[in-house]
Amino acid sequence: MEQIQQVITILLVLAIAVDFLLIGLRGLTTGKPIFIGVRRLFFGFLLLTALSVGVSITRLISVSEVEAGDARIIRHVVVFGFTAWQWFLGGYLALGITEETLGRAIGFALTRLGLRSENRANGIALLDSGSIFEARLARKSYAFLRVSGGLNPQPVLDDIVSIMREYYETSQVRTAKWVFGVFILGGLIIGLLGYWLMQL
Repeated sequence: MEQIQQVITILLVLAIAVDFLLIGLRGLTTGKPIFIGVRRLFFGFLLLTALSVGVSITRLISVSEVEAGDARIIRHVVVFGFTAWQWFLGGYLALGITEETLGRAIGFALTRLGLRSENRANGIALLDSGSIFEARLARKSYAFLRVSGGLNPQPVLDDIVSIMREYYETSQVRTAKWVFGVFILGGLIIGLLGYWLMQL
């Protein structure tokens, strides 16, 4: 059973590494921002953390005397809870976005879709759907995009992101390429971790 769990863990780690490498290489070669679904990005980590929790529980049950205050399972549960929370929040991660182009891309998308909007402290209110569109720029290189509220916010977000993607693909804009280098480096590190696990 432990061998099967180890094989699954290695495969998940290697899949995450390949995904990170492909994202980074695509961004560097195209020179355009990339929009990734948060659920896709966190899916592998969600499975990994769930597996870690399962392995910890299995080991605790299998021993005759359980050590009091076992911190391992608590740590795994906390990490799994955070990952699951991020996964259920959904949204998109826009990589390579710069501050000067983000506002123009959002305005272009809202105008193209004919969405009446109003700037508010917690985001952009989409008056027709009763939703709030949030675009949080971080380190002037990537942004988290989410739509909350309303009856069905996900299709609204999908439409906005689709038009924003079109804007960046058809416009000559400056891209924060260093963030793609971070993804490549992360993919290599995760890949080395997978290789190390294979040697155990």
